[in-house]
Amino acid sequence: MKIVHSLINAVWAVGSLFFGGMLICAFFNLFEAPLSLENGATFLFSDPWTLLFGLLSVFMGGFFIVSSLLALRKEQYIAFENPSGEVTISVAAVEEFVLRTAKAFIEIKELYPSIIPKNDGVSIQIKAVLWSGANIPEVTEKVQLEVKKQVQSILGIENISSVEIKVTKIETKGTELPPKKDLFDDEQFK
Repeated sequence: MKIVHSLINAVWAVGSLFFGGMLICAFFNLFEAPLSLENGATFLFSDPWTLLFGLLSVFMGGFFIVSSLLALRKEQYIAFENPSGEVTISVAAVEEFVLRTAKAFIEIKELYPSIIPKNDGVSIQIKAVLWSGANIPEVTEKVQLEVKKQVQSILGIENISSVEIKVTKIETKGTELPPKKDLFDDEQFK
């Protein structure tokens, strides 16, 4: 079923790119004569819908290609041997596990894990947004150790070459607003 779905996406993407390219070429009159100074202004008076549909088709074709490549990346698996046989875990499942593990730290506001399978194991990269006031070296070391420990013990992936953390932003926690005063407080009218 995946093969049929991939084939349909590929045909749709190529068809959209071809159709969009043809419409853009038609808009600029590239079928009749090359664009020159003499007929350069003719495209300004052409039907703008042709250009719009052409650009939309090219965009849709590009979108299908990019989404197909991203879907392929998410279908990667990490394999390792157990005494009873081979075990495979999807990269997406490991990323979700790392997200839940690292999100337990209160110093972390947001994080985006990425698992990179390698021949000798895996590399874990985490982009994190931390709350201000957090001791960055201390927090990142704790997160690195905990993620590595949990992935090794719970998922069984022993060969973790590195756990890299890139702090992309430091957010300040919003200050709480003072409580609203009741406009019709009884003490005001006494």
